[in-house]
Order: sequence, then structure tokens, then C-alpha cells
Amino acid sequence: MNKEIKFSVILPICHGGHFLKNALKSLGNLEFPRERFEVLFAGPDNDEELRHMVESESTNTKIDLKYIGVFRSNRSAQLNAAIPQARGHILVFADDDCVFLPNWLHRLGDVFERKDNIGVVGGLDRLGKNEPPFNIALDYVLNSFLGTGGLRRGQGPSVGKYYPKLWNMAIPREVALGVAIKSQEGLSQVFNETLDVHEDVELIDRIVETGKQIIYAPDVIVMHSRDTTLQSFTGRSFNMARTSRSVGVHRLPHLSLSTFTLAMIALTIASIVSQPLRIVLVVVSAIYCSILLLCALGGFMRARQFSVLFYVPLLLIALHFSRGLGYLFPWRGLK
Repeated sequence: MNKEIKFSVILPICHGGHFLKNALKSLGNLEFPRERFEVLFAGPDNDEELRHMVESESTNTKIDLKYIGVFRSNRSAQLNAAIPQARGHILVFADDDCVFLPNWLHRLGDVFERKDNIGVVGGLDRLGKNEPPFNIALDYVLNSFLGTGGLRRGQGPSVGKYYPKLWNMAIPREVALGVAIKSQEGLSQVFNETLDVHEDVELIDRIVETGKQIIYAPDVIVMHSRDTTLQSFTGRSFNMARTSRSVGVHRLPHLSLSTFTLAMIALTIASIVSQPLRIVLVVVSAIYCSILLLCALGGFMRARQFSVLFYVPLLLIALHFSRGLGYLFPWRGLK
């Protein structure tokens, strides 16, 4: 029987102990042979509580769980600290606020058995159970065409290229190491540590340039919480747009949002002195609000919670205008 480690699951700890407990419990329920995968957690170097939590669970479940202390909180730095210690042939990335289904690694293994020339495999994430209305609305927005243009799925209509997300994607180890870059200090980095967002997108672009394929695998599913706030979501969306401009991805959706944002600002200012343009502003605003309302009704029909009717339009407005503005100010720190 093959005893080699096939998967190295790497989870940066970004959300604290509450979510980590759920992740650890679900990892203990994985049906994949325990000698054929390992899990590496990258978290704060000085957090002994998190370290103890991981090491205790490793003893209880007999799963190879390892805590890797990292001095920097940047997620790219956490991931890069874990990768050299990974022993598996395939690096699997997820978040600590995920809950993993028992067949998760089996489904992922099936993809690698069926496909050739794999660069990246991206799975599907679904909202966890008993989530608050804000999280339900956010999940609906992020998976709606109006919210993300179909870019979060590798099938169906979209306004750009699909990129797998870091909370459920897998890369052959040799592929990841083969596209590593050098930092200013001369250190090898799989993930670009100058990026705080879209580090997965930038890495995937490097992999695609080698001729490897992006594979969308909707049967590879994790349950994923939406641990954020409106302020955090808006700020992250703004920074994602800036980074997208810098690395040259998602051009069409961002250009559309930037054009819409500038047009609304210009119409608002011009309507102060021009009655015809005031009418145009009212008409455009009415159309936009109608579209938001339709999307809100869709969210309500799915969740059957009235507060979702309020959150969906609010989140869409925050997403559209933060992305539209962010794309106008490309981030200059990319190396």
C-alpha cells in the first residue's frame, strides 16, 4: 500500500480560536487515509493557546497536525513559512474559518486522477449553517452575477477569467515551487509577500504562464463562514481593485465599475446646475436601484429573512463603488 503523503493541507490562522475549533473537528472527520495527508497551520509565533489547540487535536485524532509560528501577520508570509515544511505532492490551501466535508480530499484526489497538466484546482465554497443575516446576504452577493460578474465560478456566463480562491484550491508542489519568485532579500517566495490581497490571483497568473491548466472542480466543496464586517469588506474590496489594476487582472469588470462610478459623480455634480442632467441622474439612479431591488428580492427568496432585503443592496453599493474607486488608484508596491 502506498504510504507516501499525498496532500499537505495549509491553513493560515487569520480568524482566531473559535473558527479553528470547528476546522479541527471537521479535519478529524475526513475519510481520507490519515497517513496520506498532513495539515500545517501557520499562525502567530507567540500564541501558545493556538499552538496547544492544534497539538492537542493532533494527539486526539492521530492526524499529522503541525503548528508553524510566523512573526509576520501577512497571509502570504504565513503561507510561505509553511510551504518549505510541506511533504505532500499536492499543496492544498484553505482558511481556518472553513469546515471540511468528510469526502473533501477524496473528491480532490479524483480530480488529479482524471486530469492532466494541472496547474491549479479550484473547488466550491458554501455558506455554513446558522449564519447571521449579514453573512447570508454577503454570500448571496459574492455569488451573484451583479456582485462578482460570474468570476467565482469556472462555468456559466462571466465577464472575465476564473481564478480559484485561496480558501479551497490545490497546486502540485513542484508547480508551486517552479514559479517561486525572489524577494528583495533574495529569499524564495511562492506567494508574493508584498501583497495583502489577491496573492492567490497573482500566483495563479504565474502558473498559467507556464502552460498549466486551471481546473474548476465544483464537487470539491468546503463550508465557509463569512467572518467580516461592512467596513472590512469595503476596505478589502477597495484594496482588491487596486491590486487588480497593478497585476492586470479582472480588467473588464473593474473598468465598467470605474466608468459607472465616475459617471455618477459627474452627474451628481452637474445636476446641481443643469436641470436636464438632473433628470438623467434620477433616471440612472432609478434603474440602478431597481436592479438592486431585484437582487435583494433574490436574496430574500433564498434566505427567507427580511433583513437580507436591506443588507444585499447595501453590500452591492459598497462593492460597486469601492471597486470602482479603487481601480482608479493602482497599488504601486508590487515587486
